[in-house]
Amino acid sequence: MNLLYGKILRITRDGNIPRDNPYVGNGTARCNGDGRAPVGRTCQEIFASGFRNPFRIAFDQNAKTTRLFINDVGNDVSEEVNAGKAGANYGYNRREGFCLINSGQDCQKRNPPRGLTNPIYAYRHTTGCESITGGAFSPAKSDWPAKYRGDYFYADVVCGKIFRLSQSNHGIFRPTLFAGDFGGFSLIDLAFGPADLGQPNGDRALYYATFQDGAAIRRIAFGKEAAPTADGGTRAAEEAPTDRRDRARDEELTPTGDEATDQQRDTTNQQRDRRNDRSDQADGGADRGDAEAAPPKSRDRSG
Repeated sequence: MNLLYGKILRITRDGNIPRDNPYVGNGTARCNGDGRAPVGRTCQEIFASGFRNPFRIAFDQNAKTTRLFINDVGNDVSEEVNAGKAGANYGYNRREGFCLINSGQDCQKRNPPRGLTNPIYAYRHTTGCESITGGAFSPAKSDWPAKYRGDYFYADVVCGKIFRLSQSNHGIFRPTLFAGDFGGFSLIDLAFGPADLGQPNGDRALYYATFQDGAAIRRIAFGKEAAPTADGGTRAAEEAPTDRRDRARDEELTPTGDEATDQQRDTTNQQRDRRNDRSDQADGGADRGDAEAAPPKSRDRSG
């Protein structure tokens, strides 16, 4: 705890330490010089610890109180989504996902080891998705269909897919494939913003940054397509776009090929989840491999 590596840090706008940070007072020290404190002292900047590579974080603008989700890029087995809590330790380098690091064994979904906090959701690399990247909360007040509002969206750079993470009435988080076919080593960030840059308070779109087809920023909006350039320009919106990567829809397209396989698998998972719903009520999360099957793996990973 005397190093800033693998931590979420919290400071004030002028670089000072908030009075309610979890580590202040005796036995602590500032680490803003070289990123470390003397051995035996804890860095005052630390908000939460136990991460390998918290590559993206997102605050829920819909929440009445502070709600922070932290994506942690895993090692060899699992990727995580964590609910940020002051002073929490999420287990790295002892744990990965719900399990002992690099093993997939000693998994404790309901009761993590003493002093550690489990992720709210984790998925294994056996799904073909191996590096969690972008994360963004859908605005509760927007033109998007009601079923998406307030949900958390995350991306995986290796399999090139965006998933929607929803919470059930019992507190269980489950993923659903939202958009795919972005290609391997593609998606690196997500953010919601104006669908029309000339109307900042109008309809919302999900922007994504991608390495596919060179470096680009594009956006997803219902019934429209736009592709902002690096300087902020856009090409004219078109109804019923033909590019699936720039398209979201309330009704699914008729699936073919790998998409059909993905949809069938998702339907099977949903049926299984309904059967297991009663046993899930006491479960704080699920590492079920529910993410969709993906294209061939890439060795390129964040972190």
